Amino acid sequence: MPIGRFARAVRLSVKALRHYDEEGLLRPGYVDPRTGYRYYGREQARDALMIAMLRSLELPLETVRAALAATPAELSALIARERARLAGELERRRSALRALERIAGAGKLAPYEIAVRDEPAQLVARLTNATTAESLVADSTGWVFEVMAEVERAGRPRRRRRGSAARAPSSCPLRPARSRPTAARTRSSASRTTRSSRGRRSAGTRRPARSARST
Repeated sequence: MPIGRFARAVRLSVKALRHYDEEGLLRPGYVDPRTGYRYYGREQARDALMIAMLRSLELPLETVRAALAATPAELSALIARERARLAGELERRRSALRALERIAGAGKLAPYEIAVRDEPAQLVARLTNATTAESLVADSTGWVFEVMAEVERAGRPRRRRRGSAARAPSSCPLRPARSRPTAARTRSSASRTTRSSRGRRSAGTRRPARSARST
């Protein structure tokens, strides 16, 4: 069928069909050598519809080409890769949208002062590794300790926070505190001494018994 009729049947423009012919993605079934007019067969409608669908999902032409020639297993892997790519692009667009919202709320492009100054050379420890979203927290925690250990090996001990006391190693046994029992025994001894001294004072200050009057 002529290119115009085929374009209406598969919901593609004539310009798109010509472009796909030039890219080798969808060749016409027959080209008139005298006029150069393109003709397409009914059996090409399926590929044309698949191309239109994949292009509407913003897949590159090379990905569409690979999808048309892929086996079911290869197609699943290809679609998974494209899904991950689109998810990353979507997250970047969301981040850009949040940045635009912050700028709109601030009312100016730079809501802070920008200054240029010279800084002395700094000792930096760097660690490069790969992780997944599921193990990001656990991996990053371990990497922090690795970087801190590397800094210590380079001769720069870690700085303690102000007001924080050094903790004893977990392997050291804790000694029982004796201050409270000693104080309790001291108070108990003092109370017994006070009671005994009071008893002696009361015994030494007894009044003598009155003598009987003679009649």
